[in-house]
Amino acid sequence: MKHSIAFMATLALVLTIIGAGFVHAASDTKNVTLNASVSACATLTLTNTTIGFTVNSSPTTSSTIAGSTTTTVEAQFRNTTATPATLSVAAADLVDGASDTIPITAVHTTAAGTGGGSGFFDTTSRIAWSNSGQQLGTGQSGDYTTTLTYSLDNSWSYKVGSDYTTTATFTLTSL
Repeated sequence: MKHSIAFMATLALVLTIIGAGFVHAASDTKNVTLNASVSACATLTLTNTTIGFTVNSSPTTSSTIAGSTTTTVEAQFRNTTATPATLSVAAADLVDGASDTIPITAVHTTAAGTGGGSGFFDTTSRIAWSNSGQQLGTGQSGDYTTTLTYSLDNSWSYKVGSDYTTTATFTLTSL
């Protein structure tokens, strides 16, 4: 009986070793193609979208009037490297409901903060607005944030008792 158990164990071991040489693996390989289509995109966010000016001093005392609040501007965009994205603002002259106006060129903004590191907003100058559009920033793809401070040139020509108003349109263009 001892011999039959030893024989069976030896036979099992030999069959395991010999059988391992006859096992063949199988495999199959397929490819997947990945495509990414990238397009230009633009998102513009503005906070504090109502700005007031209280004109209650003479132009000789104060040549500019500060705006009542600031606007935070966030410009997020992806564009081609050959064509930088632009942010511009355009507005008609401020009117009082009659025929009196304050030219939009009397409104100025100053930007603080460039975001994104490489700069997008013009933070070096006080920018006068225009009817046809004034560029506030230009640059390559990124997420940029700035705070705009407003001022209004003071003038003797503004009519007392009038409330002048206009709507400004900010446009972020990414190609």
